[in-house]
Amino acid sequence: PPTLENPPPQPTPQTLPGLLYAADAIRLRERLAAGRELRATITWREFVELCGDLNISPARALSLAADLQLTGSILHTDGAVCLRPGELISHMLSSNAISVLAEADELGASTRSTMVDLDSKARVATTRTAALVGFGLAVQGAVLFRLTYWELGWDTVEPLAFFVGQGTTICWFLFFVGSNKEAAYMSLDSVLFQRIRARLYRRAGLEPAAKPRP
Repeated sequence: PPTLENPPPQPTPQTLPGLLYAADAIRLRERLAAGRELRATITWREFVELCGDLNISPARALSLAADLQLTGSILHTDGAVCLRPGELISHMLSSNAISVLAEADELGASTRSTMVDLDSKARVATTRTAALVGFGLAVQGAVLFRLTYWELGWDTVEPLAFFVGQGTTICWFLFFVGSNKEAAYMSLDSVLFQRIRARLYRRAGLEPAAKPRP
């Protein structure tokens, strides 16, 4: 950060307009703060005249008014400028409106908590599904191994293993084409998680997450 030993860099032609604009905003905010104790609202003409006293053009006054409104320093319309926006908003929000906002905030917190719980359940279900799929593939391999060396022999099991492998490959292909994902484990995990989570959300009366599409 700039210090006495390490002063800030000198302004350049590229940064000078922004610095001048910031200086105008600071001077205008200080002038408005000085008059806030006397008046809560001034007309737009008075606002422009006040800016003129600070050598601020009407066009820049309009831009500064918009920026000061974004920071909460003022509220302005075409005809008036409120110098005490906090008081105005407090009057606009009745006790009933405040209670409704509080209830909405509590409902939002409850919904977020429910969604976090459902996401956790969806993650557990996804892991369990992936484990079952892996177990099924292992059982398939074990059965083919048993048939090859103990029951039927290589000549009989070889075409059977070929068609089983082809069928498994076709199932994987159709799955990834239908889910619009690349053939990777992370894609499979993502698809399973999204589908399980969407089903849990629907059961809980929540909107399911939108399925991403290209």
